[in-house]
Order: sequence, then C-alpha cells, then structure tokens
Amino acid sequence: MSLRIGILTAILLVSSDLLPQQAFTVSPATLNFGSVPDGTTSSPQNGTLTANGASVTVTAANVAGGAFSISGMPALPFTIAAGQSQTFSVTFAPASGSSGPASGSIAFVSGLNNVTQTLSGTGTSNVLLTWTASTTPNVTYNVYRCSISATACVQSQPANFSSIATNVAATSYTDLSVSSGVRYYYALKAVDANSQSLLSVVATAVIP
Repeated sequence: MSLRIGILTAILLVSSDLLPQQAFTVSPATLNFGSVPDGTTSSPQNGTLTANGASVTVTAANVAGGAFSISGMPALPFTIAAGQSQTFSVTFAPASGSSGPASGSIAFVSGLNNVTQTLSGTGTSNVLLTWTASTTPNVTYNVYRCSISATACVQSQPANFSSIATNVAATSYTDLSVSSGVRYYYALKAVDANSQSLLSVVATAVIP
C-alpha cells in the first residue's frame, strides 16, 4: 500500500498596510479666505502637492471660480519626485461691487490620480474715497461720514457728520464699515499743526 502526498502550497497574504502607498495628495483640502473687501486682493494662502510612494507628473491645474487664482508652481507639466512636495499660493480677489460669498476649486490632474482643493471666501462692501491734495503743505486729513438723510448730510451742517478716520496722510481712504442698502455721505477736513479747514464738499456712495 502506498500513500500519496499532494504538493503543499503556502500562500502569503500581505496586508496592504505593509505596502508603500502610491498617491498624489493636496493639503489642506480646503482654503477659506474669510472676508475680503471687494475690489482688493487677499493675502496669499499656501497649499502643498505631495507625491507619495512614486513620482508624479502634474499635467493641469484647473481653477474654477473667477475670483481665485493660483501662482508659485513650475510651468506645466512638471514632475514631483517620490516623497517630495511642491508648494503653491492661492489668492482671492472679489471684484468691485461683488460682495457676498464666493466658492471655487482647483483640480490638479496627474498621471497617478487627480485631487481637488476647494476654495471659499466672502467679498465685503466698501467705499474707496480719493481726493485732490490740499495746496497747503504738511497737512493730513480727517474723514467724516453721515447717513441721516440727504438734507441733513450737507456741508453746512458739519455736526451731523461723525469722524471715521483722522490724520490720514494719503489722498485716499477705504471705508470698510458699511452696510448693504445704505446711502453714505462723506466729507473731509485738512488739518495742520495749528488749524483745520472747513468741511469739504460732500460725496455720496450707495451700498448695493
């Protein structure tokens, strides 16, 4: 009598956790720019692209949302070596008169996988005031505002105006503390070490 012993085969199952992960990632996943006065550009925020486990060739960076822009990357296409990163910057620039929330995204396309960073921010209303410099040397300017009514906010009634800025050396000022649907009246006084002018001609701005 003979015994036959079959071939014994061992199958080694390796957990995927033990294998190097190959992935193209972006961080942070979301950039929020908070409130930015419309007609201005935010400070840049930085993001990072990383090649994990294998080199990655980035072929496109598609920005959705016209108020957002990207900079600081090499010319496309470019390659990130395995284990290395590439930083970039994003800014938010809500257009003048475009107050309110805005959203967007950047879709990064690579030969390994695609990743998307989401973007958000809020454009806030503001009023930019500009004026011609005084002919008197060495003056600064005080900025005044009134919102009572067209008949009350006039040059002949300076007591109805409240000071919103003092000792402004430039010939421009941005009022960031405005509310939607309100009509504002602005005026100036030129000030030197010894005296100040009468209230200037009044300018009007309506916040949409």
